[in-house]
Formats: sequence, structure tokens, C-alpha cells
Amino acid sequence: MTISITKDRLEAFSDGVFSIIITLMVFDIKLPTLETDNTFWQVFLKVLPQLEAYILSFVTIAIIWINHHNILALIKHVDMPLLWYNFHLLFWCTLIPFVNNFIGRYPHLSSASASYGLVSMGVGLSFMLLRRYAGIKAQLMHDHASEELERKVLRGNITSVLLYALATALGFISPYISYAIFAGIAIYYVLPDRVRTRHR
Repeated sequence: MTISITKDRLEAFSDGVFSIIITLMVFDIKLPTLETDNTFWQVFLKVLPQLEAYILSFVTIAIIWINHHNILALIKHVDMPLLWYNFHLLFWCTLIPFVNNFIGRYPHLSSASASYGLVSMGVGLSFMLLRRYAGIKAQLMHDHASEELERKVLRGNITSVLLYALATALGFISPYISYAIFAGIAIYYVLPDRVRTRHR
């Protein structure tokens, strides 16, 4: 189906959504009343879980944005299914501020870590579907984006989703185990490509 929406417009809209997501997460951090300088550290410790949740989610959004940009850089043109796959990804991403606020306020609750894990799984699955459609099914990518490379990336996506599922389940034993796995996944994707390739 021929559409008039260009790849640049799709990327600009998506970038705007990512910017709003980060802004909403910052606004969710509420500073308690600070009476004197002597109470600073007491107040800081109260908001520390929210700051830690923000850092984790910020890095996660940064990873998503970078990978999203890399995908669109390889795409030759846009079709209607691709737009909906992209909106599917954005839908899950827009839930990140909600679950980020949840774990920031109630880090000790298994329901909080499970919610974060489920949204992370949704993001991972939607990203996997987007890339699979563009790179393998619809052949929307440039020739240098080989099918072998796309299948290799797909395996990595599947691994991430399975780890998020594991973290979600382990959160009912201890939410902090979940947070450690979430952080580990984020750190892995922050590593340079050559380090990740050597690890594989």
C-alpha cells in the first residue's frame, strides 16, 4: 500500500514521543519538603529509590532510541504495517513512566517489579516484531542489512525477552533480584559492540 508518510516524519514523531517519555519520568520525581540543610540526607534517602528507577529507565529509553534510530537508518521506505509496528513499540514505551513511578515509590513490592518486567517484555517483543517485519518479512531494509544479520539480532532480542520474563518471575521471590537483572540487561546493551560480539 502506497502512503505519503516519509521515513523522516516517522522518525521525527517517534523522537518526540521518546522526549516526552523522559520528561514525564523526571516530573514524577517529587522532592519532599526540605526544612533545613541538616535534613538534606534524610530527604535524599527518601527520593533515592525514585532516582535509581529514573536512571534505570533513562538508560533503557536511551538504548531503545539508539536501536530505533539504527533500524530506521537501514529502512529504505515506509509502508502501513511498519507504521503500526512502530506504534505498537511506542505504546509499550509510553507505559515506562507509569511502571518507573511504580518501582520508584514501592520498590519492595513484587507487583511493582512484575509490572516493570511485563512492560519491558512488551517493549522487547514489539521491537523484535518491528525489526523482523522490516528486515525479514517485508524486505524494507537496504541490501547491506543482510538476512543473516537480522536473524542474529532477532536471537539477541529473544534472549532479552526471556531474561525479562525470568526477572518478572523471580520478582515474586525478591523484587531486588528483578532489578539486578533489569540493570544487567541495560548494562549489557550499553557495552561497545565489539565487547558484546566477543561475549557471543
